Amino acid sequence: GSGSGNGEEVEALKKQIEALASEKKILKTHAKQITASLQTAQASASQYESTKSALDSLTANLDGVQKENDAMKVQIGILNSSLEDVHATSAMADSDLQLKIEEYLEEISTLKESIEGVRKEEKLKAAKEWGSRLKAAKEDHERKLKE
Repeated sequence: GSGSGNGEEVEALKKQIEALASEKKILKTHAKQITASLQTAQASASQYESTKSALDSLTANLDGVQKENDAMKVQIGILNSSLEDVHATSAMADSDLQLKIEEYLEEISTLKESIEGVRKEEKLKAAKEWGSRLKAAKEDHERKLKE
């Protein structure tokens, strides 16, 4: 009975082939899942990059505003001290000059106030913008995770 032995061998081979086929299917599914995960990761990474670069440019803008403010403050300081000198030396001067000096000092304090206002407004605007960007990125990420 060598014929029956052959039949068993064929059956065993068939079973092996079936097992390999199902393994191949499983591997394909895994590959799909891995690809999907990679795509999600890449999307998140690019989202992070764009958000980060937006923040960097925002920070740079704020730094620019800050530098301008500092420069203005220096000018105000110089103006102030020279006016104080004038003030001191013109204690005996006529009331017209005194009035002019008072006007200048008032202008300077108004200028100081407006600079502070601009700075606060810029910071607030930047913070709000950054906050909404982060929120959007988070929501986007969560949506992708659900998918």
